[in-house]
Amino acid sequence: MAYKLQKWLRTIDYGLFIAIIIPLIGILPTLGTGLANGADAPFHAHRIYALSELIQNGQLYPRWVSYFHMGYGYPVFNFYAPGATYIGAWIHLLGFNVVTAYQLTNVLMWCVGSVGIYWLARTFLPIKLALLACVLWAYAPSRFYEFWWQGSLAQTVATSFIPYVFYGIIRTTRHPLLKNSLWIAIPFALIVLSHTPTTYITALFVAPFCALAPLSYKSPSLIIKRWFYIVSGLVISVGLSAIFLIPVFAEVGYVRIAGELPDTIEFLRKGFVTTAELFSIPPPIDSTDVTLVMPRTLGLIGGILSIWGFIALLYRRKYKLAILLLIGLGCIVFLAMESSLDIWLLIPAFRKLRFPERMLRMGAVFIALLGASSLLIIPKRWHTVGLGILSILVIAQTLPIMHPRDDDRTWDNLSAVDEIRMEYVEKNWGTTAYDEYKPNWGEVT
Repeated sequence: MAYKLQKWLRTIDYGLFIAIIIPLIGILPTLGTGLANGADAPFHAHRIYALSELIQNGQLYPRWVSYFHMGYGYPVFNFYAPGATYIGAWIHLLGFNVVTAYQLTNVLMWCVGSVGIYWLARTFLPIKLALLACVLWAYAPSRFYEFWWQGSLAQTVATSFIPYVFYGIIRTTRHPLLKNSLWIAIPFALIVLSHTPTTYITALFVAPFCALAPLSYKSPSLIIKRWFYIVSGLVISVGLSAIFLIPVFAEVGYVRIAGELPDTIEFLRKGFVTTAELFSIPPPIDSTDVTLVMPRTLGLIGGILSIWGFIALLYRRKYKLAILLLIGLGCIVFLAMESSLDIWLLIPAFRKLRFPERMLRMGAVFIALLGASSLLIIPKRWHTVGLGILSILVIAQTLPIMHPRDDDRTWDNLSAVDEIRMEYVEKNWGTTAYDEYKPNWGEVT
């Protein structure tokens, strides 16, 4: 018995435990008493409360909230993927107030994403380098922009599953089995059920990777076999998320997002970033500034380490991997800048993503993998020292924006009346921040 226990302990990857706690420094400032003043944060808090009430009433997958849209009712969960809200609702049902449920959902997914990037990095990097990938992913400046400025809980949840999809593709390519196809199916379905824009962005990068990953095998039969299991995983993911996909496709014509929104191109232009912004050190934030705008960046340290990582992969003769990661990061950089506007307008429905800075969430994955590879250029005996020094630099880079805004909403309890008052004051419909989901009154029958 003791021998079996020792054998089992030797098989444990202790790096996983470190990966879970790596985001801790960034997480601590988020655990305040109030709700961070992110743009979308109050909407998600109200949705968490509403969904928890509906679940208690026996509606395990509701689409309609009776008091949304100024008390008339609105099918918000029909058009807005409910996955992130569902996690928060169950945390709220465990006894935590809504604000804490919102925060704990962010915390949970921060840790889940860190484990995902660790597993993905471990497919080609040793433990210490994979842990550096976790640091680069968890402390990407765009993550703090996400929490403190944008406040999109759905996007936070969805992006945490992205590394698992790529990991699943690699795992299925190496061992084409149905159980490995589930490593593609489940995380991709969770993305679909959590955030539609992230689904679209993930699909754009996953599709070519699915096609390219099996090509390292020379035999056509081996390639086709791997394609079969990869596609099977994607098909299963569609089945798992059909409870959301079927209604939204059937009824999307009844809301404005089905057509062309008049301000779409202007939204895109405002959302593009410059090269200087993409790879910069976030400056200290003055939280008293009434026009406070957080920087949208992948970080200077991440950019520099990505260059060194590319060189290190070439040095280690991992040519295909180096080129693949560089192309991925290059596409992110291009799509985040205004020079890509024609592409945004050319790809079907791509313009409906509206915010080019969404690309930074995918970019954090490539930055993490390339940046972690930078340690390959030094001897293995120095990897621990390198991990420590670079981790300090990466975390220090984000210190100025770890807590840039004061908590300004302290809700112990919410009610339908509170939600209706918020809609009246903030002029939103059905607890959505923008007008994509406004009904096409009388235009569709």
